[in-house]
Amino acid sequence: MWENKRDLVLLLICLVLGILFLYKGKVKSTIFDKTAGTLTIKKRNTCCDKRSITTYRLEDIDDIRAVHRGYKTGGVDTEKFSILVLFKKKAA
Repeated sequence: MWENKRDLVLLLICLVLGILFLYKGKVKSTIFDKTAGTLTIKKRNTCCDKRSITTYRLEDIDDIRAVHRGYKTGGVDTEKFSILVLFKKKAA
């Protein structure tokens, strides 16, 4: 009897963690539109109920860099590529 309750509790914990993972997961899209002169960053979670859209003018961008992080050896692959966008400082 105790093992059935323990299995049920472990199953419920896994279910709750899976639902939290799906809810907290994010999908991020970066769109450079040269014709409109904008940089658009769209963020949403995997459930599509929370969305965020931010738009910047390309004129405000000072520098863009691609950064490689992590490593890949054997069966371990932690490589990640990030884009760093540096904006011009606004005059005070």
